[in-house]
This record gives sequence, C-alpha cells and structure tokens, in this order.
Amino acid sequence: MKTYSQTLRSRACALRLLPLALASSLGSSMLVAEETGEPAETSEANNHITFSATGVSLDGSEAAWRANRNYTSDFRGGVDSMHFEQALGDGWFFDMDGRGIFDEDEYSFTAVLEKPGFNRTTFGFENYRYWSDARTVDIPGSPLIELIDPSLHLDRSKFYIETTFYPSDVLDLTARYTYRERDGEKASTSWGDSTYNGRKTVPSFWDIDETHHTVELEAERRWESTTLDGALRYDHAEVDDSRTMSRGYDGASERFIKHAEKTETDTVSAHGGIEHRVSEKLMLSMSALYSRLDGDVSGNRIYGDTLYDPIFGSVNVSGYDHGFLDLAGDFDYDQYVATFGALYQPADDWFVTPSLRFESTSQDGNTVETETGGAAIHDDIATDSEKDYNSVAAELGARYTGITNWTFYGDAFGSYGEGDLFEKQYVVGDPLNPSLERDTDFERGKAKFTLGANWFAHRRLSVAFQAYHRYSENDYDNGGLNPADYSAYLTEQVTSTNAANVRFNWRVLSNLTSITRFDYSESTIDSAFMEQSDIETADLQRFGVGQSLSYQPCSSVTLIGSVNYYQDHMSTPASDAFGSDSTAVVADSENDYITGDLTAFYMYDESLDFTANVGGLISDNYYDNSAVSTPYGNDIREYHLTLGLNKKLSSNKRVSIEYGYYDFEDDATSERDYDAHVITAKYEYRF
Repeated sequence: MKTYSQTLRSRACALRLLPLALASSLGSSMLVAEETGEPAETSEANNHITFSATGVSLDGSEAAWRANRNYTSDFRGGVDSMHFEQALGDGWFFDMDGRGIFDEDEYSFTAVLEKPGFNRTTFGFENYRYWSDARTVDIPGSPLIELIDPSLHLDRSKFYIETTFYPSDVLDLTARYTYRERDGEKASTSWGDSTYNGRKTVPSFWDIDETHHTVELEAERRWESTTLDGALRYDHAEVDDSRTMSRGYDGASERFIKHAEKTETDTVSAHGGIEHRVSEKLMLSMSALYSRLDGDVSGNRIYGDTLYDPIFGSVNVSGYDHGFLDLAGDFDYDQYVATFGALYQPADDWFVTPSLRFESTSQDGNTVETETGGAAIHDDIATDSEKDYNSVAAELGARYTGITNWTFYGDAFGSYGEGDLFEKQYVVGDPLNPSLERDTDFERGKAKFTLGANWFAHRRLSVAFQAYHRYSENDYDNGGLNPADYSAYLTEQVTSTNAANVRFNWRVLSNLTSITRFDYSESTIDSAFMEQSDIETADLQRFGVGQSLSYQPCSSVTLIGSVNYYQDHMSTPASDAFGSDSTAVVADSENDYITGDLTAFYMYDESLDFTANVGGLISDNYYDNSAVSTPYGNDIREYHLTLGLNKKLSSNKRVSIEYGYYDFEDDATSERDYDAHVITAKYEYRF
C-alpha cells in the first residue's frame, strides 16, 4: 500500500508528464489522421498556417527555466506562423504574417497593402515577454534569500504604421508612426543586504513602465547622378521606473528602499543629405543633422518599512541611508552634426574612402530636491550644470586588389574634442555659498588603425587576417578644486587596445568544410589622479578560438559541428593586492566558457527526414570569497539533446514532432538547477 507521501509524488509526476502527453498525442493524432486520408496532390502554395503545441515536464527551478528558455513550463501552443498573400485587382497586392502563442503573451501581426510604383502601406503590432531570474549567489552557511518571487517578466510591445508614396519614379515620400512600450518587472544587479551574513545577496528588482511615441517623415529625390534625402523625426517618451531593494533584511534594522525615476522627454530632429556622382571614379556625399531634446525629471528615494510602497519615516534608519524627496528638474540638449564623405577610385585596383565629421553639443540641467539622511529631513538642495563639447573626426579607408588572389584594406580614424563642464550644488535660498562648485575643462582624443587582408590561397582555402590598434586619451583640468577635498580626483585616463584575428575557410574534401577562427585582444587603462602618481587601473585580456566542421558523407546525411572557447580576464590594482581570489575583497574578473554543438540531418526519402542535435556550455568562473566580500562569478553546466521528425503528408501538408532534453546546473546558486523533457508538435497547411 502506498504511503501518503508516495501518493503525492506519484500525482506530481503524473502532472509533470501531462503536458508531454498532450503534445505527443496531438502530434501523433495529426500524423495518423493525415496518413489515413487521401492527400490532395497540388502545386506548392505560397500561403500557409502552422499550428504548434509544446508540453514540458520540468523538475527543478521554474524561474531559471523561464529565464534561460524564455517561456513557461506549462502547456503552450497556438499559431506558430501564418502567411497569406492575395492579388486584389487593379495592381494591388495584400500580404499578411502573424503569430500567436497562448499563455505566453507572444503575438505578432504584420499586413502590407501595396501597388508597385504607387503606394506601399505596412501596419502591425507585436508583443513579446522576456523572463529574468532575480536569484543572487549562494553564501555557504546562510540561506538563499528570496525576498520576492524570483521569476520576473517584462513585456515589450510595439505598434507601427508606415506608408510610402511614389509620385514618380524618382521621388519617394514616407510617413511612419511607431508606439513602443515596456511594462513589467526585471531583475536588478544592485542587491540589498541581510543580517544573515552582512553581504549584498538579497535580490532586488526594477518595476518598468515606459512608453515612446515616434513620428517620422522622410523624402528622397533622385536624379541621374544625384540623390537628395531628408527626414524629420519627433519622439515623445515617458519613463516611470523604480527599483525596490532592502537593507538589513530580516533583522531589527530592516528597511526597504524604493528608488523612483521619472522622466518625460520630447525630441525633435531634422536630417538632410546629398549624394552626387561626379564621375565614374568619384562620388561625393554630405549630410547635416540638428537635434533638440527637452526633458523633465522627478522622483524619490524613500526608506520605509514596507516592500512595495515604503513611507518615509516609518522606520528608524541609519545615518548612512541617504535619500531624497520630491525631486524636480528639467534639462535640454542640442546637437549639430555635419559629415562629408567621398568614394574615389584613382585606379582600377584602388578604392579610397575619406570622410570628415563635425559635431557640436550643448546641454544644461537643474534640479531641486529635499535631502534626507537617516529619518531626518534636511535642506532643500539645488543643482545646476552646463556642458559644451565640440569635436572633429576624420577617417581614411583604402582597399587594394592589384595582386592576384589578394585583397588588402586599411583604415585610419582619428578624432579630437574639447569642452567644459560647470557644476554647482547649493542650499535653496543661498546660492552664493555653494557646497560644491566645479568648472572642468576636458579634452578627448581617439585614434584607431586597422589593417587587413583576404588571401584566396587555393580554390579550397581562403584566409582572412585583421589587426587593429585603438587609443583614447581623456584629460581633465579641474579648476578651483582643493586637493584636500578631492585627493584622488581623475585628471587623465588613457585606454589602449591591440587586437588581431585570423579566419581559415578550408574545404578539406568535396564533402568536408572546416572554418577556424582565432581572436585575441589586450587592453590597458592608465589613470592619473590629482596629486597622485599615475597607475595602471585595469588590464584586460581576451582570447577566443572557434572551430566548425560540415560533413556530408552521402546525399542524405549531413553533419555540422562546432566548438568555441572564450577567455576574458581583467585585473586591477585592487585585485592585485590580494594573494588569492578566495581571500580577495576585490577579485579578478573572469568570464571563461566553452560551448559545443553537433547537428545531424538524415533524409530518409523526399517526404521524411530526421534531425538530431546535442550541445552544451561549461562556464566555471566562481570563487568563494564570502568570508571577506560578496562572491561573484558563475559555475554553470548546461546540456541539451533534441530529436526531430518531419513528415510531408502531401504537397501542402506537413507535420513535425521534436523531443528535447535540457539539463542545467548552477553550483554558484544551487536552487537554479533543473532538468526538463520537452515535446513540440507542429502541423503546417499550405494553401
């Protein structure tokens, strides 16, 4: 006789298998029903509709599954894809595509009405859901804190309509309206802390509410050797986002933070360009842009005793809990850009592309807020800032094809800019005694030099090389600052990068192709501070190698495999100060991983084929330094296996069934592990 716990486990197992059974039976029934009927042999049709159903049997973390696969573990299905096109008469055509998956908020629809040479109108909408997992890292000896449901989702939606008129063969007029929206919650990397271990491992989240309205007008006029285009764009955006997090979670000093950020902006821009072919060897282009942005900001940073809507002063908070109330302000930004370019062919084997870009920007802003510290309200604080920046950039590219089986190319880019930034902070009513007043002059220089070549060494082998050096320097003259107040204020920062990559495309045999790629880059960041010696503040090294093979032993079998290894390492003076990662308060940054994938395709006959795929990812960058700091990094093992069958029932009917197994292990956050069995069935009907 089964015990009560055994009965519960049996029922849970049956419930997990139910979606699999539904999807499998649906696919089998479609296959049997169509095979027993007499398929109508008709010509290939352009219109089609595909229905799909997916069942998942999940054992483990639902939140991690959703974040990795971006759909739930429940039974899902609907219209996987739909296409319909129809001639309407008098030269008009209608074209429509759609998709809709129930219980996933995944919808898309596009319709096109067109009469070639007269008008093309497109309208549509789409909505997609994106999942994230708010779980943070584990700390040995303490519980994995779940302040909130870690499975969060954010919906992105868009509606658009566009129409283009062709009054003549040389003139196009386009009008477009787009509405975009983001709504929902997503995980934040700014974690709160708890009384369990004093580390920042308590999950936090963003509450997102954003809308954009965009109107665009475009025109293009063409002559025999000249093209003129122009555009006007208006965008109105409203952002109402907030981040919720905790301090001292589950202790006597517990309090919750709501950091609200609200902005409302209006942007108007105008763009115009002209392209003129002077001769067969020379083409010139010129463009100009003006953009104006006006915005308002508001918000609060409140500490209270409730999670979602804390009330200021409802708890006794630490004096280090700095917040603000009733933030209000406005800002504006003006941008002017002019570009000049050319495509010049001085000889049959040479192509040269010089270009110039001039940019001038100015921005200013001001805010007023009520400062809070601990549970007390302090002064009303005002801030003012003004920034102006002017820059010029030049680029010269060249390509040479004068040597048989070789193509050489190079590019040189350089830019220089200078500007000034004025910042002031003071108590409202007393602007003559500011607590902060900075007037910073700055200069920025950038350069990048690229050399590359493509070598067709043999009819079966081609090689591509590329290398570049990138350099940037930022200098700051912080006039009027007291070194005693800003003992480590940045005065100069230089970034240098050297990188190279090579790619081999080798057809080893008539049925075997190999592609190999190597990438390497090294970057350093050197910084100088006020009255301090220069130091190297970061050293970054990246290396990657990839290998793929495609093999077709016979006409009915194809094998495709790939392996990729990527290594990313960054060290800083802070991490260099410690003997090992396990004892480092600030440890080296590591991002190493290896991926592998193998796909096999077998065509049994013209109506039946099979596919199989196996792959995985290994990423081991976790070190436990929880005794001295918050541990970061990951330790992930992810594997998958899929088997698929595609059956063509008739010239206009097709059914497919796919089984998948997925295994995911995260040793840095043990409660994110899962394994899942997935069955997907699809039925396509063409008409």
